[in-house]
Amino acid sequence: MNSGPESRRERFHNRDYRRDFLKYKAALIRAAAMAKRHGISHREPPFQVGAAAMSIEPGLPDGEYAVYTGYNFTPTPVKRRGRDKRCAERNVFEAALEKGATLIPAMVTVASEKHTGDKTRAHDALHPCQDCRDMMRELRDKGILPGDGIICSVNDSKEISSGKFAEEQMSVDELLALYDDMDAEQPKLDFGANF
Repeated sequence: MNSGPESRRERFHNRDYRRDFLKYKAALIRAAAMAKRHGISHREPPFQVGAAAMSIEPGLPDGEYAVYTGYNFTPTPVKRRGRDKRCAERNVFEAALEKGATLIPAMVTVASEKHTGDKTRAHDALHPCQDCRDMMRELRDKGILPGDGIICSVNDSKEISSGKFAEEQMSVDELLALYDDMDAEQPKLDFGANF
């Protein structure tokens, strides 16, 4: 049996990763919340975002996932774009890719804010910025981030019931379609050889 990346992707797509995500969702939210504590921000109060992603990669037994975490790093108020902008989402995707992730079916972010100051369509929780959405489009086009993969944004400052925080969960395709018209107004970034 071929065990290369294509056959692993095919076997993975035959799995119910939405069910698997639900199984691990609470742990992913906790991991993203813990990563958020390390976020570095020049803003007052600090703007901190944590992210956790589940991935499959070579060397993992079938049915198991690797989990990666990342946080934002913006120590000075300099305008950054592309590779220089160190959002939690970019950092978690790059960590997974560095280790050879062939598929990233789900990502969770945790933040206390609903927006970065940019235009947004978020209701209750922070959505990825345009640079991160451009990166997500590129990863989707390369088959690493599936269109039906899960993006879950959690607002840990808005408790809706005991121990339950406001969240917005959608597929990668739904998130990107939500912003297609806004993102079309801005120049696209090419993330090149990083993936």
